[in-house]
Amino acid sequence: MSTPGRPESELLPLGGTARSAKGAPMNWGSAGEFFAMGGYGVYVWGSYGITAALIGFEAWLTLRRRRRALCDALASASSEAPR
Repeated sequence: MSTPGRPESELLPLGGTARSAKGAPMNWGSAGEFFAMGGYGVYVWGSYGITAALIGFEAWLTLRRRRRALCDALASASSEAPR
């Protein structure tokens, strides 16, 4: 099984080691090096942060809309109830 543009020898075997684009194993000596991501950490972690914030915002908006719809439904049901 091969991937277009990549020979089978470059595919990651089951239980293998992840490799960088240059073929070197990706090893980080410390947590700081991991979070720096070779100088791209600001972009990588910033992307994750923005995505998480937007997903959280969408969840908050959904809950707010649901709460408002329930309140509107209760108000219309109570105003239509026979007295």
